[in-house]
Parts: sequence; structure tokens; C-alpha cells
Amino acid sequence: MNSVAVCSKVRRTPVALILVILMTFSVSGAAAAFKNIKVGDQALPVELQDLEGREHSLAKYRDSKAILLFFWATWSQRSLTELADLRKFQAEYGEKGLQIVAVNVENQTMDEKTLNRIRSVLEENEIDYTVLIDENLKTYNEWGVIATPTTAIVTSDGLVSFDVSSYPSSAYLDMEQAIQKSLGLYVEEEEAAAAVPAYEPERAALLHLGLGKRHAEKGFMTKALPEFEKAAVADSGWAEPRLYLGYVHLRQGDGEKAAATLEEAAQRDPRRPETAWLRAFILAAEEKVDDAIALLQGYQMSEEQNEKTGPGDADSAQAASAAPAPAPMAGPGGGVNGAEVAVLDLSRILALRDEGETAQAGKALEGLLAGKLEEAGFPLKKKQMSAMEKMQLMMKENQGQ
Repeated sequence: MNSVAVCSKVRRTPVALILVILMTFSVSGAAAAFKNIKVGDQALPVELQDLEGREHSLAKYRDSKAILLFFWATWSQRSLTELADLRKFQAEYGEKGLQIVAVNVENQTMDEKTLNRIRSVLEENEIDYTVLIDENLKTYNEWGVIATPTTAIVTSDGLVSFDVSSYPSSAYLDMEQAIQKSLGLYVEEEEAAAAVPAYEPERAALLHLGLGKRHAEKGFMTKALPEFEKAAVADSGWAEPRLYLGYVHLRQGDGEKAAATLEEAAQRDPRRPETAWLRAFILAAEEKVDDAIALLQGYQMSEEQNEKTGPGDADSAQAASAAPAPAPMAGPGGGVNGAEVAVLDLSRILALRDEGETAQAGKALEGLLAGKLEEAGFPLKKKQMSAMEKMQLMMKENQGQ
């Protein structure tokens, strides 16, 4: 296999190959997603095989304007969400210079059963971009991936221009913006009008949150809880750990703790729809239907006002708030894409309530919210697993994968 050097100096470990692509922009996610490389560093090499055993080197994509590198696994629900979402980027930007390369980091070793499972997932999602297999997790460890999934965008001179860990709800829009910049399609004037200062969490908080999410994705809520608690302590101003703490408390049946923690999350980031949905779900489950509806309507009116005034309005509630600035609204993978999609259709619930069918209205609202939360990556029902699946997940957890 041929290797291609892009520059004479590499900032991290020695490499035989440097990613070759075409443009340079400095766009980053909320915080670093890799232990061994950060935004602005020269990208590390990737030399792997696909499912048919063919050798691949990212240097072959030197004619692309940008490469989106995606580390994923079938056991990670957020990986599967992002895997499907990336098809939209492929359709929109593939012919404009974007090359997507998905690196599967399923296990330390790959047997035929595992490879067949990967093939099945790719077929189900109709994946039409490049998928490589990181057997022995060589590339995973060289890059120092913190959580699965993790995504990076690399530019023409081989620099990492964007990274994001664990595919949070804001990642889709952030990635699309980074892609557009890399392809020369982004209009800077629009950025100035729509920009919302991104809250940058403490690194220790990010690391604990990432580990907690990995546990939660696998259903290990008792292991996820202390990691989210540590993240909340490490960064007292960050809403995200409190959102996940509320979610875990709810999954564990402690509605009182969940409600209190979610209220703290809402104070720090009032624009996060998942927080509003979880709080309303708790109220609906307690048959406080009017309170749940009022909360949702208040949230939706606030979002509509934000859409009209824009985040730069000096008179807006967010501008007057001392809380940290919220992250952008979520895109696909987070379940929402702007306020118009975050707004829920409450007409059926309102009709049932007005007819005096309070219990039915509560159940209908619970179902509506549970569906939206499932889409957003916050499933409220425990996934039923076979004994073999449980054993495999326990093994992965013990191996720290």
C-alpha cells in the first residue's frame, strides 16, 4: 500500500500516512473529541480494509474537498442514528466534494458473525459511503477516541478542522456548517446573524459525560449515574450533565430527583427541547396534565419568540440571563431541527382534556413525549436483551470499549 506525506512535521505520533484533502477552516465542536489529537492538529493516518478485505488509504481521496471521518459501532444507538443521518450529507454534498469514511470500531477482534452483523446494519440503512473495519482498534487507539461515536472533519492540508464526541443533539447542524465551510458553500453573513455563543464545558466534565453516555447507551444506568454526577460537579454551569442525570433518575423510577435535576438543566439551557419534554413527561405521568401542557406551550412560545427576534436581540430573555449560552438547536440524531420541528402538536391532548378525559389526555401526552424522546436518543423503555447480548455488553464494558 502506498503512503503519502502531506507535510514534513507531524505534531503527534510518527505516521506512515497523512490524510490528504483540499481546504482549511478552523471549525470545532464544543470540545475535543480525541485524546491524542485536537482541532488544528495534523490528522493521523488511517489505513484499513473494507468488509470485502480490500485495502484502503484515505490518501486515495486526495481529490475530495473534505473528508468526514466517523468512528462508530453497531452496539451504540447514537452511532446508528448518525450512520443513517450521514446519508443525508452524502446525498447533499457527495458530488460537491465531501467524502464520508465510516470506521467501524466494533470489537478488538472481528469474527464472521460480527462482520455479518455490520453488513446487516449497513444494508438496513442503505449505506452508500465508504465503511472500513478497524480490527484490533489500531486507528481507534492511535487517535485516542474518547467516546463512540466520534466524528472529525479534515481539510485539504490534512488538518482536523472539526470534531464532536458522542453525537449530541446539536451535532448535526454543527457538522453541516463545518462541511459547508470546508466545501466553500457557507455564507459568512448568515453566520453573523444566527451565531449563538457556544458554551465550552470543562474538559474533565466532558470526559465524564462521554463515559456516562457510553454506559447509558448500553443500558448500564447504575454505571452512568456517577459519571454524570462527576461531570455536573466538574462544570457547575453546564446543562448537559444535569439533563442526563434527570434522564437516568427517570429511568430508575425516581421522578422527584429527575424533576429537580431537569429544572437545574432548564435554568442553564432553556432552549434544549429534550429537557422540556422530560419535565413534561414526569408531570403527565403524575396526571398533572394541565401543568405539562402549560410547560410545553411556554417552551414553544419561547422558541417561536427566539426565532422571530434571533439570539442577538438585546431584549431577549437569553441575553438578559446570566446562565451560559445554550447550544444550537438539535438536528437529526437529536430528534429536532429548529423550533418549527421542536414544537409538538398538542391538539389531540387539548381536545381530550377539554372533554374531561384527563386520564386519556395524560396517557396520550406520555406516548407523544416518549416517542419524541426516543427519536432524540433518550429512550424511556429498557431494551430487552438476550442473555448472550447482555454478556457481550458486559465484556465490552469491562474492556473499556
